[in-house]
Amino acid sequence: MSKEKPNIKNDGYEIHAGYRIRLLNSKSGKRYQVDLGRSTGKHIRLSFETLKAARNCAFEKSNEKKNHGVKVLGFTDKQRNDAVTALKILNSFGINLREAANFYAKHNQIVDHTNGTGQLVKRYLESQKQRMQANELRERSYNECEKHLKKFRGSMETMAVDTITADDIDEWLDRQNFGATSRNNHRRYISGFFNWCLEQSKIAANPVLRTRKVKKASHTPEIYTTKDTETIMKACEQFVASTVRAADGKKLAIRKVKVEGKMVVPDKKTLIPYMALAFFAGIRPNEITRLKWKDIDLQMDEIHVNADTSKTSTARIVHISANLKKWLIPYRGDSSMLIYPYSDTVLRSWRRAIFKELDIKYIQDGARHSFATYYLALNSMDDTIQELGHTDTKMLFKHYRGLAKNRKNQAKEYFKIAPAKNAKVIQISKAV
Repeated sequence: MSKEKPNIKNDGYEIHAGYRIRLLNSKSGKRYQVDLGRSTGKHIRLSFETLKAARNCAFEKSNEKKNHGVKVLGFTDKQRNDAVTALKILNSFGINLREAANFYAKHNQIVDHTNGTGQLVKRYLESQKQRMQANELRERSYNECEKHLKKFRGSMETMAVDTITADDIDEWLDRQNFGATSRNNHRRYISGFFNWCLEQSKIAANPVLRTRKVKKASHTPEIYTTKDTETIMKACEQFVASTVRAADGKKLAIRKVKVEGKMVVPDKKTLIPYMALAFFAGIRPNEITRLKWKDIDLQMDEIHVNADTSKTSTARIVHISANLKKWLIPYRGDSSMLIYPYSDTVLRSWRRAIFKELDIKYIQDGARHSFATYYLALNSMDDTIQELGHTDTKMLFKHYRGLAKNRKNQAKEYFKIAPAKNAKVIQISKAV
């Protein structure tokens, strides 16, 4: 006895034109769902308010399938062989011919300066450079933007900007094997580019907003001990006083660096105030490189970090401790001079030379972290955020409160670290 065909009324589903139609009951009413099977890895189901509409959909999809079958029958032997070979190649990648064709079409469109991602990144960077020249953007900010967009531009050069999806960006970021911080930084700069494209009416929405943001692991900041800090500062003094010599004892010529368009020999004496401001005032590295001696008021014991110097573009006053004053006085220069006028490259080379001789691990941002910890051990949370230039206590409370809690005695010793008593006043020469 043959089995009766299922029907909606008795069985809750039916087979129409080769497709299963299922009755769904919900609070919003009846719906009829057509199961179209899997396509490009996804299960396709479409819902309709009436059974007639669902059957019409099933009928249309059945005709589409038949028409595709007829077209396949019209393939030449070469076309069939090409399809078989292509499927064999694609099998190991887990994709089908349609996906491969869509990928090729997407990455090989005809693009020009109006829609090509490479050309638009170039135009975006030009606009950022103009902002920098108009003093609306710092040079370092522009350089960081250019650096973070370089790889992205190279990879997406030939793609139309309005075809790039959130998945494309996530896949690109995944391929770079970035750490959490680097990934999020690249994501932020790419987002800035797409925001600009949005303003230029090149895209309808910023795809970066739908990409993944990787959560960074929260670690307790590493700091230097009081003993390590004293050792580092003494090593800096010895480095400044030393003369670089070759193996045969002859004095080596020091490589010149460019400062404001002129080639000069870097003055090692600038290292001392730089390190002292980092360790005993907690000023950020990028802020120190923008400070001038006129910003250091040794009579009022104040450092004026102006808005155009501050990382957050918010002015603040940092107070000079007694020991910091002793480090600064011997090395002060003319009021118009930058305290440290050289590049990060020069600083890194000096730092490598110093730490090479020490049994101390270099800690990224360790000077600022150390200052924050020891200052907080002796002062209130509000005073500490003012010195550091934070806008709230969240970071201090999360990262430094525990470190500072049991370090009051060490903090007292930390702020007693000073240069040798017989230190002489050393005039720093102008860089240019």
